Amino acid sequence: MRGGIAVVSSGREIVMTRDQHFSFRTDSNFAYLCGLREPDAILVLDARSDRLKSVLYLRERDVARELWTGEILGTKRARVLFEVDEVKSVDGFLADLLGLLRNANSLAFNPGVNPDLDSQ
Repeated sequence: MRGGIAVVSSGREIVMTRDQHFSFRTDSNFAYLCGLREPDAILVLDARSDRLKSVLYLRERDVARELWTGEILGTKRARVLFEVDEVKSVDGFLADLLGLLRNANSLAFNPGVNPDLDSQ
């Protein structure tokens, strides 16, 4: 993958009813690579330079939402817990990806895990 980018998604929550979700199961590849079990997370491995760079994209914490859905890690705590080069908000992923792809000679990703990401 030298010179390329790998994008691995944890998957997304599936809505059962208007206010209920099915139990979330992290994509196996994502869980193996970083051990995180949170929806809407994305791991980017950037091999465009001599040193592999890793960037973890996560949802920001929303205390009001977490009362109903459970606590999430958030970007600040992830910086301490995970050995990645950067942790960013998932909201900026698409803008960052366009920049990453400019100089990449290949892209690897796990299709079918997150339909929202696949359609982008």
